[in-house]
Amino acid sequence: MRECKSLRGDLLAKGKEILERLKSEKAAVVVHRHADPDAVASAAFFWRAGAVPYAPGGLSSLGRRVAESVGMEFREGPIEEEWMIIVDTASSSQLPGVDLTKEYCRVDHHAQGDLKPCLVDPEASSTSEIVSLLARELGVELDERMARALMLGIYVDSKGFKLSRPQTFSAMEYLSEFAKLSDALKMLPSEKEEDLGTRIAKLKACERLTYRKVKDYIIAVTRVGANEGAVLRTLIQCIGADAAFVVREGKEELRVYARASPRLTKLGINLAEFLSALAEEFGGRGGGHPGAAGAVLPTSVSYETLVNKIFGRLSRRIAEALR
Repeated sequence: MRECKSLRGDLLAKGKEILERLKSEKAAVVVHRHADPDAVASAAFFWRAGAVPYAPGGLSSLGRRVAESVGMEFREGPIEEEWMIIVDTASSSQLPGVDLTKEYCRVDHHAQGDLKPCLVDPEASSTSEIVSLLARELGVELDERMARALMLGIYVDSKGFKLSRPQTFSAMEYLSEFAKLSDALKMLPSEKEEDLGTRIAKLKACERLTYRKVKDYIIAVTRVGANEGAVLRTLIQCIGADAAFVVREGKEELRVYARASPRLTKLGINLAEFLSALAEEFGGRGGGHPGAAGAVLPTSVSYETLVNKIFGRLSRRIAEALR
């Protein structure tokens, strides 16, 4: 039976170096805006090792649950520590107000982005998987609350293990020595807990929806004022879009969130590359995963122009892939 390997040697060495350095130097651990369970759980691991946690763009509702479950309180900034550990973040657009001239190390599973990599494994299902494997290899003892948080981070980012690899289950096996997955999943909200604001946001998004069909693939675009994640899940899982784009217009920037169905990514469509190229044309930044990506654009870009660009370019890419 083939042994399931853990972290690559270079990643393990880098992780060991970070943890050793935390013993003698002050550091911040920083999460992306609206941080999700994966980002919060990964940050909690380094927080337990001595780093000071910062959330310059705030936490998501589920991210707050994870933070509360481990007893961690995030600061907003400014960051005063000598260097930073940036977790689960590939793009500087996800770190509002963070001084990136400071020394930093990015611990992440995203391939696409403008932040230089340090301990990055794009094949991992989540950043929580990476730090769990690091803990396993270095023999780091985890308490029950920490293990539960990392379990949830892996579960959510791997889409319920649909995006898993052998190492994912190796990480889960190690975490199960300290906690139960069933207990970690209790932090997830039930359908009955979905608040009125989220339901209204989904209805408004459907009212504003425009779509284009390319053969039997559907591209959907809409705009919202909040709850972009819930809207994206609805468009992909419930309505049947293959590529869903949600635009959120702010006073200082235009944010684009995107998701792809598994059948679209199997076709070879990479939303991270697509949004990164599109954002660069408008003077913005983008990145993420092939099936889940985001971008930040200047407010000078009109919604109509953006929609036309998305429809035109993605339609051509799908048509080319089908040929």
